[in-house]
Amino acid sequence: MAVSESTFKRVAVEDDGEPWEWVCGQLRRKPAMTMEHNSVTAWLGVLIQNQLPRRQFQIRVNAGHIKAASSYLIPDVAVVPTELAQTFSGR
Repeated sequence: MAVSESTFKRVAVEDDGEPWEWVCGQLRRKPAMTMEHNSVTAWLGVLIQNQLPRRQFQIRVNAGHIKAASSYLIPDVAVVPTELAQTFSGR
C-alpha cells in the first residue's frame, strides 16, 4: 500500500525502534543484514573516519536517512559534516 511522505516521516519518528525506509511510496523496514555485512560496514566507517578531520566530519553506520528521488533510505555508511549533524541534535 502506498503511503505519503508525511506518513512515512510520522511513522519513522513514532516507531523509533524500527529502521523504516520509504521506497517509491512504499513503507518498508530496512532489510536485515548479515553479521559479515555489518562487520564490513563498521570497519569501513572506521577506515573512512581515519582519513577525515574528526572535527569536520562524522561517520554514521545504519543511521539517519538519505533522500534519493522518491525514496528515503538508511545508508549502510554515511559521511556527515559535523555542522550539519549538529542541526539534528536531539532528534
